[in-house]
Order: sequence, then C-alpha cells, then structure tokens
Amino acid sequence: MAAAPRSRPPFLGLLSWPERQAVARALRTETVGGLVLLAAAVSEERAHELAAALHAALHEDLGPLHRAVPPTS
Repeated sequence: MAAAPRSRPPFLGLLSWPERQAVARALRTETVGGLVLLAAAVSEERAHELAAALHAALHEDLGPLHRAVPPTS
C-alpha cells in the first residue's frame, strides 16, 4: 500500500504580500549599500593615486602629478 502524498508548501514558494515587501526592501538596501561600497573603493583608489602624485611633486618629480590631474583645457 502506497503512502498518501503529504501536502507541504514548496521551499521558498510564493510568499505573502508583507513577506514579499520585506524581502524587496532588504534587497534594495543591500543593493544600495553595495553601490556605496563600490563608489568608496573607487574614490579611495583615486585618492591614493592623487596623494602619491602630490608626494612625488613635493620631491620635484612632476610626471606623476600630470598623469593624476589631467589638464583642464
């Protein structure tokens, strides 16, 4: 004799509306936080490059400064 199939919800099945809103809100927060971290990493790299160029300029080597700060005209 075969066992009767059990009725159970599927794993990560359809969530209720409040649960879906909570998940969407959390995903948006994580996405924005990731973008902020990425922008900070890029600007930190740029800051290191500029600091190294200014340090070289103090020692009268203006080559790195010209590469780090392009001409405005």
